[in-house]
Amino acid sequence: MIFNFNSLWLDWRRIVPNGVPNPDNAYHLVLLKELCFKQGIDKDVVDNVILVLEKEGDDDKYTSVGHGYYKLNKDIGPDGKGKDGTPTFEKDDNDKYVETDGGEGGEKEKDATKLSGDELSTDTYSDKALSSKGDDDVTDGDNDGEEDKEQKPKGTPVEKKLSSVDKLKAAKTIEKTDNVIKELEEELEDILDEDERKNKQGEINRLKILKKNWTKLANAETEEEREEAVREMVENGLLARNAPGSSKRKIYFTEDVSGMGAKDGMMTQKGTPGNGNSFTQLISDIIDSGGMEGEVGLMNTSAARTLAKVSGDHNEAGVCAFLDPSELNEENYRKKQDSYTSLGGDERRANKQNMAAAEKVKDYLSKMDPPCEVEKAEAMGHLGNKEIKLKYNIDPKKNPTDFFVYCKDGRRKGISAKIYSNPKSITMKNSGTKKAGSDYLDDPSIDEKLDSLKEKHNIGNNPTDKEKHKFKTEYLKLWSDSMEELSKTPEGQQKLTGMWNEVHGCGEDVATLITNKKTGEVKLHDPGHYCDPEGPLEVKQDNTKIMVKFGKGDDWTEMVCKTEKDGSIKLLFNHHSKKA
Repeated sequence: MIFNFNSLWLDWRRIVPNGVPNPDNAYHLVLLKELCFKQGIDKDVVDNVILVLEKEGDDDKYTSVGHGYYKLNKDIGPDGKGKDGTPTFEKDDNDKYVETDGGEGGEKEKDATKLSGDELSTDTYSDKALSSKGDDDVTDGDNDGEEDKEQKPKGTPVEKKLSSVDKLKAAKTIEKTDNVIKELEEELEDILDEDERKNKQGEINRLKILKKNWTKLANAETEEEREEAVREMVENGLLARNAPGSSKRKIYFTEDVSGMGAKDGMMTQKGTPGNGNSFTQLISDIIDSGGMEGEVGLMNTSAARTLAKVSGDHNEAGVCAFLDPSELNEENYRKKQDSYTSLGGDERRANKQNMAAAEKVKDYLSKMDPPCEVEKAEAMGHLGNKEIKLKYNIDPKKNPTDFFVYCKDGRRKGISAKIYSNPKSITMKNSGTKKAGSDYLDDPSIDEKLDSLKEKHNIGNNPTDKEKHKFKTEYLKLWSDSMEELSKTPEGQQKLTGMWNEVHGCGEDVATLITNKKTGEVKLHDPGHYCDPEGPLEVKQDNTKIMVKFGKGDDWTEMVCKTEKDGSIKLLFNHHSKKA
């Protein structure tokens, strides 16, 4: 169905609270979007129209006052520079107007009580926008009889109401949760194994708990309702957060929230994962005030990073122990189990997954020509790069092998083991960046400019978040410019394909074992699975990330720049595949 705005206008007018649709009002746009979906209009068409309405509405309200700053039209004085003391705005990365502190880069978040005009056309987010009810539970607003008597909620009225922006972000999260639930329910229909069905149903049930309580939290009219919503999510192990005292209080979804990214609770208005915002701040405050801090795990902490590293080592050691239960492998696995459990890892669940991964490797080896009968297996997670070079005669910077399987006929097979909560996004390689430009693109100019960029943005000397962001953006701009230039010639395309292959360990005859630690699903790919993608190259920079995509495939590599406290930096090469 095509988008016919004239025919939708009357319905849109009927469902907005004040009967006057306003494109500047985030809540009104959510209602329009839902209306379009109910009428079968294509999602891409709807999203594009909404974006146009948002932009047009904003641009009509503001006037440039120079140097990238704007004022509301009503605050523009006769000189066109804006009245003193009135709010100043700048555009963020999503081309949205955000209030500043009047100086360069000083963005501050608007308090919901200070929103003006149409943004306050409704005091609370209507159940219609954030409800988990069906269409039959929603009235059309044309009630000719007696109006339902509004029941005042019991409890303490909310101290600070959510802004229209936060309500929109919450709606985006709920929308994504609902989509994942539908996907999993479709998968459930095809599962015959009873244990698998139970696991899948458990995933669905947890997502429904998340959706219900995220909706309840966004609609809550009392402090008690807010605490009830957060507590149920915490009790079901759905939430984690960053360290207390951080300036940006962030809330993450745990591994038990299947099909959702860890950051999907921190959506932007466009529905992409963002950082901490006033909504996540609220959740974090409720956790503290409700005495739930001991029940919520921490993310992005040294402990969390250590657990992720140990999780990989535990997987490698476990698979080797199940393939080759030698005394050495059993002892190594016991040590990894002790470390894993001490950091909060679920050893029982991980053990079951490691066993399944070992069976997948055995099946793979049995189909080799000739079949490989296992004599021994050796994990190398405990070895350094120099030791690996000496013992196995391979370069660990190019060869991604995590463990070797030795066949009784003398052959040796390298396996790269990946265990992730979201196998649609896995790190293929970490790379120190001092010579990365030369190593990957044969472009030393990138490396030559690195030190001056670090000095310019205070890297290694307690840089601010804004300084780190600018450094990463400018550094990756050097990469994207170089890659764009290479993409213009056949020789350049060949060089870029070579970079792709090296990042993915192509040419090293290494199979890739991937374990989904949320679902337990295991896959094993042939050595050439990621290699020699169809051209031509497409490269796109998005702030601190670069997306590298070839041809018509659904896979791409994402380059991410990371900075450490000591000033050292890395490039992470993350392989992404399109969601099925």
